[in-house]
Amino acid sequence: MTMQLDKFLKNIALSACNICGSTAFRDGPGGRRFNGIPPTCEKCGSLERHRALRSIFNRLDTSLFTDLIALQFSLDPSIDEKWFRRCDRSIYGKRNSYDLQKIPLPVGAYDVVVCNHVIEHVEDDRAAFTELCRITSTRGFAFVSVPNPAERQKTADWGYPNPKDHGHYRVYGVDIVDRIKAYLPDTWCVMIKDTDPVTRREDIGFILSKARLWHDLPIRLGMRAKSVNKVAA
Repeated sequence: MTMQLDKFLKNIALSACNICGSTAFRDGPGGRRFNGIPPTCEKCGSLERHRALRSIFNRLDTSLFTDLIALQFSLDPSIDEKWFRRCDRSIYGKRNSYDLQKIPLPVGAYDVVVCNHVIEHVEDDRAAFTELCRITSTRGFAFVSVPNPAERQKTADWGYPNPKDHGHYRVYGVDIVDRIKAYLPDTWCVMIKDTDPVTRREDIGFILSKARLWHDLPIRLGMRAKSVNKVAA
């Protein structure tokens, strides 16, 4: 009976992958499951966070991106490069790898900058947040996410890459919003929640922008969005 249930859960999820459409899933790293459902898409390799963040982008009007140039830090399937006029990648350890704390690019070099699950790997997150916004043009926005900030109240910052936590310098809590307010007082920031359609696991992303449009848009669309350091009209 147990083997039959495992086989059922491996192949049948609550919904199809919203990135590739597959309905076949396997256990996550370390045999992880969420709500009893294996989270790894067998076709595209996406996990819960990738599909939850894709849900955020899908609810935005991606047709607004067609003339924008994007930069993604660390390749992941949360975005589709076809949405943009051009999409470049910065991959750690490769020739095109940029140091988040000192990005060798001019002000406004890209319209959209996507940085998922990277800032926790750098020593100076103030510099990283500041640099991400510096290289983002006034036409677009930076999109940032970190691992599961809603699962704890306070950020634990070790001051070194903790080998017991994937080399992270810190694990963020809900007080990440206080850091954003302190680091970027003149930047529009909106926090957006959405859910992986497969496992129903929730995740959070932040839109940081110099233009109010991108702050107000998810709120006006009725998304699960909340202003961090500004108030929408």
